[in-house]
Amino acid sequence: MPAPTEGGIKGFLTRAGASFYAGGLFVKEKGWTLAKKAGNVGFMVATTSIVVLMPLIFEIMREGQVSDKCASFVISNFLSI
Repeated sequence: MPAPTEGGIKGFLTRAGASFYAGGLFVKEKGWTLAKKAGNVGFMVATTSIVVLMPLIFEIMREGQVSDKCASFVISNFLSI
């Protein structure tokens, strides 16, 4: 014969507490796994953007400097005429 379980409010609260505890353990385990995966994805996105975007930014800055020098050269030649 199975062991009798508690009934009423006390039994309900006991079973609910055990259920919440088990749910908390499950969420903790899955949350940790998800956090590790999100960290790996974030690291890959950050390093890829640094490798790809930094040379582009440097090239845009250099192009701006060249156009400024060309503009100042044209203006100085125009004023000397």
